Amino acid sequence: MGEIRIEIFRKIGVFRIVFFKIFLGLALIIFVLFLFYPHFAKNCLFPKKYHDSVSKYSSEYNVDENYVYSIIYSESRFDEKAKSEAGARGLMQITKDTFNWAKSRLEPNSQTTYEDIFDPAVNIKYGTYILSTLFKEFEDGRIVAAAYHAGRGKVSKWLSQGDGSLDEFFSENKNKVPATYEYVNKVIETQQIYKKLYSEV
Repeated sequence: MGEIRIEIFRKIGVFRIVFFKIFLGLALIIFVLFLFYPHFAKNCLFPKKYHDSVSKYSSEYNVDENYVYSIIYSESRFDEKAKSEAGARGLMQITKDTFNWAKSRLEPNSQTTYEDIFDPAVNIKYGTYILSTLFKEFEDGRIVAAAYHAGRGKVSKWLSQGDGSLDEFFSENKNKVPATYEYVNKVIETQQIYKKLYSEV
């Protein structure tokens, strides 16, 4: 019985080593492709899909194009049919209440309805407009990302409790709001990746 156990543990150990080598090999391949073949990174990892709409509305509402892409990437990974448990829809994951608020300010007489939010152009238009209003209020991209994720009301309350710094809030409360903390970091990191990849454009 002891010999059988030893053999089982040996096989498990061998399997772990093989699995680790495969994982390490794949990670190395992706790293090399990303580093030396930006075309691969652009088209496969960080594409600029729906560029006409993103370019149009980021310019119209004065939001950095790369920031818009970082939100789309973080929210839906470019899945125009994405739908969350909270009911948010589309590329930039917009809820019905947020859509109605944005529409009342942006184009109250428009025939556009929430049923149109799966349309990439509509979703990007409203999502980018929402970002523009948050930038006017908060200015800082990290705070904007937090507000887009958790809601502007919550973020305003967070900032009012300290010195107005998101860093201070996160240093004391990131374990209470891990999803928002991780989201903010993801958005900013993704924005930097887009800037680096497309800096020559």
